[in-house]
Amino acid sequence: MQCQGLQYAYILSSLFYCVPSIARAEASLTLGQLFKKASTYQATIAIQEAQLQQKKAVYQETLSGILPSISSSIGYTRQEQTPLPPNHTNQPSAKVTVTQPLFQGFAEYATIRQASYQIEAQKENKNSALKALGNNVAQTYFSILSLQGDIQNYEGQIREYRARIHELRSRIRIGLSRLTEQLTVEAALTSIEATLEKTKGNLAAARVNLVFLTGLDPSTSLAPVKSAPPTPASLATYLTQGDMRPEVKSATFAMKSAQEQLTVYRAGHFPSVSAFGDYYIRQDTVPNNARWDVGISLTIPIYSGGMVTAKLEEAASLYTQAELATTLLKEQIRQEISTYYEALESHRKQYEKFQLAAEINRKNLRALQAEYRNGLITNLEVLTAMTSYSDAKRQLLTSYHAMKLDECNLYLAQGKDPFMLDVR
Repeated sequence: MQCQGLQYAYILSSLFYCVPSIARAEASLTLGQLFKKASTYQATIAIQEAQLQQKKAVYQETLSGILPSISSSIGYTRQEQTPLPPNHTNQPSAKVTVTQPLFQGFAEYATIRQASYQIEAQKENKNSALKALGNNVAQTYFSILSLQGDIQNYEGQIREYRARIHELRSRIRIGLSRLTEQLTVEAALTSIEATLEKTKGNLAAARVNLVFLTGLDPSTSLAPVKSAPPTPASLATYLTQGDMRPEVKSATFAMKSAQEQLTVYRAGHFPSVSAFGDYYIRQDTVPNNARWDVGISLTIPIYSGGMVTAKLEEAASLYTQAELATTLLKEQIRQEISTYYEALESHRKQYEKFQLAAEINRKNLRALQAEYRNGLITNLEVLTAMTSYSDAKRQLLTSYHAMKLDECNLYLAQGKDPFMLDVR
């Protein structure tokens, strides 16, 4: 057990030093800190918030359907004088009118419920946008860390190759090595330098994406990840969390909203009743002593050319569509969770194998270097071992970051809070 602990400590320290020293500065940002920056910078989140405010305003509008309305009017009428009384040629008037809806086929209450469901759906749409942003930030974060590690690895490999060339030149001068051995290493060195430049270009592109997501300076340093490999639970455990995704919640609220639309259209078959009252501030008509009146209005729909029935059929179809879309979405989320889970398991097993491969290649290189100095093997064997060891270290680091990215994706795929990425 103690040996395994020492081996794990060695691997973590190797991963840590594969990342450039700038990433270990005090100002380095973690994944969670990057996401918080992105959530306040990205316009997509601000747009979702604006749409949420719009939905809340619509809800306030729907409340007016059950509340009284009050209006005032002032008028002046002049008419032709007649020989018969009453002879009012000038008729100024001023009144206040109150109208109160009493019954509208329950459409008014369905509209209110529909608006409240739309508010909840928009809240989940915003959460869904935050989840997608979390995926993008995690992808960029681990890509940068992986590329930084590759650059550090290539730079170390270049230093080793140059030292190797220096050693070969010394051996050539005393007749222990041939010029072709030096040229072989120099050719390999040139290839590595070209690969290094390509990797630097990929890193620059990844940092451009970081600027787009967070608005931070492209040189912002990122904190390296040093946590232990995850130990995932069973797939069934993660699948049960799929219904907690904001996309599913939004689709469920959209389905409820579509159901309320049926009630709204069905109200077209019912009569509507409203009460009204007028208070006359001034009225020069007969009876000129009347100060107020009240009344009830009843409107009965008789025939509208089949419009109400058609709207009901349309609403029923939209409800069925929303129901099917929700079912399909749940299946797609189950597939997504399964994909992330299998990817995590695969990268976790790869990481374990690359740990062993890196250690074996390290021991093999040291042994071959000693044998070469004793003249037992050729330079090509040492060069091959150097390349294998460098490749193993890069693969180890790449598989580690891929594993941590899978862990983040699986976390977000369950509908968990993206603001808690650092403590997941």
